[in-house]
Amino acid sequence: MRRVALLLVIILAASPLVALPALAGGYSYGTTVYPSGTSFSPDPTVWLYVQSSTPSSLTVTLELSTGQSLPMTVNPALDVASVVLPTPPPPGTQVTGDVSISDPGYVTEVIPLSFTEASAPVQPLPESLAAWQFQALLNSDRTRQGLPTLTYDPILSAASAAHASYYQTYANSLYASGSFSLHDESPSYPNGYTGQTPYQRDIAVGAVFSGLDLEVLATGRPTAVQAYRALMDTTFHRFGLLSAQVNAIGVGWQPSSGTAPSVVVSDITGNAAAQVTPPADLLFPVQGAQNVPLSYVGEDPNPLSGIRSNAQLSTDPAGYPVSISFSSLAATSVEISQAQLTDAQGVVPTYLIDGATYTDTNPVYGGESMARGAALFGQSPLLPDTVYTVSFSGTENLVGGGSQPFSATWSFTTRPLASLTAAYLIGNTLVVTGHELDLASNPQPTLVGASPGLTPAWTFTQHTAVATFTQPPSLSGVSMGGQVVPISSPPFSDLTEASWAAQPIISAYNRGVVEGMGHGIFAPLAPVTGLQALTLIYRQAGSPATTLSPETSSLPSWGQAAASWALANGLITPADVGSLSQAAPRDQVVRWLMQGEGVAPLSTQPPFTDAAQIPAQDVGYVAAAAAMGVVQGFPNGTFQPLSLTSRAAMVKLLAAFFLPTMP
Repeated sequence: MRRVALLLVIILAASPLVALPALAGGYSYGTTVYPSGTSFSPDPTVWLYVQSSTPSSLTVTLELSTGQSLPMTVNPALDVASVVLPTPPPPGTQVTGDVSISDPGYVTEVIPLSFTEASAPVQPLPESLAAWQFQALLNSDRTRQGLPTLTYDPILSAASAAHASYYQTYANSLYASGSFSLHDESPSYPNGYTGQTPYQRDIAVGAVFSGLDLEVLATGRPTAVQAYRALMDTTFHRFGLLSAQVNAIGVGWQPSSGTAPSVVVSDITGNAAAQVTPPADLLFPVQGAQNVPLSYVGEDPNPLSGIRSNAQLSTDPAGYPVSISFSSLAATSVEISQAQLTDAQGVVPTYLIDGATYTDTNPVYGGESMARGAALFGQSPLLPDTVYTVSFSGTENLVGGGSQPFSATWSFTTRPLASLTAAYLIGNTLVVTGHELDLASNPQPTLVGASPGLTPAWTFTQHTAVATFTQPPSLSGVSMGGQVVPISSPPFSDLTEASWAAQPIISAYNRGVVEGMGHGIFAPLAPVTGLQALTLIYRQAGSPATTLSPETSSLPSWGQAAASWALANGLITPADVGSLSQAAPRDQVVRWLMQGEGVAPLSTQPPFTDAAQIPAQDVGYVAAAAAMGVVQGFPNGTFQPLSLTSRAAMVKLLAAFFLPTMP
């Protein structure tokens, strides 16, 4: 099995991560004034780490070589002194000067400043579909834990995307040896360089420093969804992603390119001193979770490093990590007195990794701690389709002294082994359905009864596998891992009219999102009505409980809940209800879908020649959908906002936002 790189969560808070010299009088200070090297922010903040036992008497001043003298504000909570330059330096300008630090009765220290304003600053990044998927999955996990959700930050995404691109550029040089942190950049490798550390890169592009900055990174996954899964299937990354003190997220995704593997980078910020009241403990997987993975194949740093290296885990994986962590700021450390994993046969052999058993010895990805959490790893992979019960108990040590006992017991069910359920041949397209077919470790399906040499490339998408041929092939079935399913008649007889949408239609049908029109037909090219469109969006959202609105009483009973939900969430107004039986124009459907999925409109014009014809209330949502790649224009460059949306096109739009069931 190919090992996937899963990289350390770096938490950069107020503690001095830059080496500090010996105490100079009543204060200590960083060795570098930032920005340093190249700044990509149009309004750079000049800052420096400063610590003092008497910060109120400390004076920090920036003396620019132009003669300007700028007092810097000392923030003792963050151990930093900063000032925003009153006049943004033009692109390409070199900025030099000195920062002086003085305290009455002590020696005054001077640290030089030197940076060059980039000629092409990194720009805020509109939300991509990959970023939405990553954020939506994380917010779903956080909601299940009772944690606040994270908002999308285009500045953080610009920093994340820039580092993802930088990683790919140097994946086979700077990062190939494994001795240089994938979270760092080197000015000696200048192509795309935006800052050495995640914190410096975020500040460089204009992120607001709020006390807590972390970055997660995963490589080698075919999609951003699978990259997110890989991160949450580890321990240190999971603890960081489920922090109660973070509030904003940026995501950069680069698919594989040539010999460089894919990479997802996510920078997340928050306030280390935020007065958030998190749950007493965070249990993962949550109580009652389904489809929990079976194995653990490693991460950096590796909590099992004293037992099995990452290289060993790639061929001899351990069991999926079951964890408990304490997000409350009141907890300083946790002492585990009892931890156990059981199934129907009894106690499962496990490794317990906690503050007492884990020692950070990783020279490249150091700094991680199990002081406020613990994890149980099966000594071998967990069994498929099995109910497990986990229990932890111990003592939580509190800020200011004192302690309190804790205990937690909960259960979850592991995922079944990958299996096939049906295979449908629709024109030139073969669609195979099954369980867990989106796993990268699946054996590749093979064709049964096919002519020699017919070896298609498979695409795995949301529990379906798809192969497309140049012409309708002759075959009798599909096999995988010794299991064979014959070619069956598809659920609708007319899918050949829109074979390009056959996979999402079948997937949505199996999930109960779409139904046929009766008599075994789907009518893929028929226009979707407003009520049908809202019903599909509502079903994809999970058909959330809603109170029926009196305004929807005249609608067919099958659509009243969806229309009431749309009214309650601002997708439509009472004045729109009377027109829901009519075919829905493209711009309106796009707005509803984007609103229903929580995507904010953009203030820019969409890239279509007829953008001026898009109604004002819809244009921002069409622009966002175009930026995400959810909608494309016609070959002549138009969007044709008032044209109708076919049922097949509607399902294809929904497919872009469908996320698989989470653990």
